[in-house]
Amino acid sequence: MNFSFNIIKNVTSLIFSYQIHFFLITALLLGVARLILPYDYFIATSLITVCILSYRLEILTKARYRLDLPLTSISRLLLGLLLLSILFSILLTSELDLPRSESYLVLLVSVTLYLLTFHLISHVSDRKLNQFCLGIILFLNLLLILFASSSLFSTSYYPRKFSFIPEEIYKILPPPRSIEDGGYNPNYFPALIVILLPTSLVWWVFPKKRELPKWLKWLTLVGVVTSSFMLILLQSRASLTAVVISFLILLILRLPLSIKLLSKSIPVLLLILIFVFIYPESLQSIIRDFGNPFGYSFIERNRMWLYGWLMLNDFMFTGSGIVEKSGIVHLFYPKLNFEEFSLVYLHNVFLEIVADVGIFGLISWLSLWATTSVGAWFAYKSHHLLLSALGAALLATQWGILIHQLFEAQTWTDLKSSLLVWLVWGVAMGIGFRAKCLQKPECSRSTES
Repeated sequence: MNFSFNIIKNVTSLIFSYQIHFFLITALLLGVARLILPYDYFIATSLITVCILSYRLEILTKARYRLDLPLTSISRLLLGLLLLSILFSILLTSELDLPRSESYLVLLVSVTLYLLTFHLISHVSDRKLNQFCLGIILFLNLLLILFASSSLFSTSYYPRKFSFIPEEIYKILPPPRSIEDGGYNPNYFPALIVILLPTSLVWWVFPKKRELPKWLKWLTLVGVVTSSFMLILLQSRASLTAVVISFLILLILRLPLSIKLLSKSIPVLLLILIFVFIYPESLQSIIRDFGNPFGYSFIERNRMWLYGWLMLNDFMFTGSGIVEKSGIVHLFYPKLNFEEFSLVYLHNVFLEIVADVGIFGLISWLSLWATTSVGAWFAYKSHHLLLSALGAALLATQWGILIHQLFEAQTWTDLKSSLLVWLVWGVAMGIGFRAKCLQKPECSRSTES
């Protein structure tokens, strides 16, 4: 009996010490509201509630740590602007005869995960910070291995874009699964790999991998090798490009640019340009090996982007609501819909956000991307080795997301991708806060209390 009482007491103490009770109370109230209110009213109530929760936690964090970090205040304002943009989009488009998407719930859960992650990290004491960082690395690496290894068993078909991959390989791979049986587009899992891969890759670019336990270091190598192999097999060129950009960002952070380094690289670049000028067929051959970048998929994306620009022009400030885009096309642009095709999303996250919640939603989303990147930069510049490496990894992730989402839009309302992006943003803000807190003795003392 005493043992059970002690467990309950310890769990309750943990919940209140980390301010998780605010999230539990909010979830309970919103669960009751979902049973009572219609969907639109429930979403509107939830958005306002999450705004209040965000500012409440901001006030408590400032009071506890005596650290007035403008970055966190700015991020709260931007988060409020994003949530209000979604709220106005619901209110102003409620008369459209279009079915509401469950994507509103995805965004609410993702934003709440962002707040929870940030506050969990900000409440970690200095003496437990190393273990917490190792826990984050382990969790993200396990997710990477899980998504990479399951991608071959969930793809709906195997693309044939890369001519250098022998056909015999496809005969030994697991058979594709249809969409009806739970299969995914082959571009789906590579998008998740783009978000997670830098967190494992950083330990093989930076010398700080000695801070990792030996088993975890080799586990990150398994994640890097498995995900790289899957990226090549699934042949998502946008994802491969994003991963290359992330790797280059890690190299730049590992070897800070200087005039001396740039001067050494100029002769190499000149030799490459001279070789391409003399033998242009070599470059053409390489491009052909990776498929035609201006093929059918490029033409199809152009059509989607055309609809996106039309929606940007017609719904710039309000958005059309988070609905399937085929409904908007059939309702507002019937003359342009000369071919029947399912336009689920616009294959460009910036056009997608503007079409859904308006220009202010896009501004706030991009600004949140920027503020979380600054948080990752604060961590990268800290003297704490694990925080610094994590900050570099998340900076590379941020640029990978930005490049990849020029051609996709999963990170906006898809459940797995959205949760991962907001989780990464919460980690970036949290470790940025901790990096600044380590520089101030009074803040560090408050984490021990």
